[in-house]
Amino acid sequence: MTQNGEIVDTALVDRVCEEVDGALDSLLALNDPTASNIDAVFRKVERKMTAAESKDRFLQSGLLQWHRKYLLIDNACTSLEHLPVDAWNEYDECPGNYCQLVANGFISVVEALQRRIPQGSIRCNQPVRKITWKGKTEGGNVLVETNNGETFQCHHAIVTCSAGYLQMNNREMFEPSLPEEWHRAFKAIGFGTITKILLVFQKPFWDDQCRGFQFVWTGDDEKGDGVPSRWHHFLTGFDVVRSSSSAALIGWVGGDGAASLDTDDTMTDEALGEECVKLLKQFTGLTNIPSPCKTLRSRWSTNQYVLGAYSYRRAPFDECLIDPGRTLLDGNVMKPSLLFAGEAFHHRHYSTTHGAFESGRDQASRVIKWRRDQKMLPFF
Repeated sequence: MTQNGEIVDTALVDRVCEEVDGALDSLLALNDPTASNIDAVFRKVERKMTAAESKDRFLQSGLLQWHRKYLLIDNACTSLEHLPVDAWNEYDECPGNYCQLVANGFISVVEALQRRIPQGSIRCNQPVRKITWKGKTEGGNVLVETNNGETFQCHHAIVTCSAGYLQMNNREMFEPSLPEEWHRAFKAIGFGTITKILLVFQKPFWDDQCRGFQFVWTGDDEKGDGVPSRWHHFLTGFDVVRSSSSAALIGWVGGDGAASLDTDDTMTDEALGEECVKLLKQFTGLTNIPSPCKTLRSRWSTNQYVLGAYSYRRAPFDECLIDPGRTLLDGNVMKPSLLFAGEAFHHRHYSTTHGAFESGRDQASRVIKWRRDQKMLPFF
């Protein structure tokens, strides 16, 4: 739907989707030197669709802009120019359901894993200040120092902090400094933010078949009626939260709009909810939409230990980042003492929860295999 309350024809929506999906799906086969990044791919699609005379050219343009905004969110980046074509096809969709609902949220996954770990093994509120990974410990062990002065000597360390935190702190965090090839590889990982806005209502104002409300701006009217322009034109719309027992909508904001919302301390969640209702009224044409009884928003980029949402690829992934054979020599045996894991370090499933899980599992499995090969005792 448009800012004028117009429902966009489904056939036009499908036609634009086919053009965009076709252009992105064919990137490997085309090998087009004029399209080095995803922004250039979109410009080609826009030129193609503009060349064809159509009375719906403003709607076409608005739909193409919606797809641009969607990809900013999907990749947590501020510009599609940051997404190179040669890294685009590294990502693989996970088989199975697109959205896997977890009872009681992700914390239930953490709690299930925690029950299998000996009590007292997990230390909370212990920010790591430095990791000495070579040269100053016996037997090639790793020394981990925390901000409160505690030290832990260990055989192996798997570093799982966010790519954003790692990029900001990696030169000071490790002693000795990591090899330059690693610093170059870190730069190939992009890390940005998105903002999720949850609106909870007393009861739904939509019918049971409604999946959500997608916002398509047409023409030059990108400011809306009485809505500030700092963030709202990066909002793709609101989806109905099917897993919730409440009447809830979730909105997605990407690009510079997400950075603006994350750092805007003058806008309360309540005020944000009211502005979202203004937008919903404008796009749906409904005048009786109530104020939400609760509004929540994510602010991941303001968390000093996260600094964003998830990763994207600025360049093809360098597998030296997950290869324990490039870490630490212990005598004549290559010992995987320092390893990296997390969503950003999964070759194919970066930016996802399952990618983070698989990455940590795979690195831990490498350590276990090495210890078995060396006929060393297990950890527990």
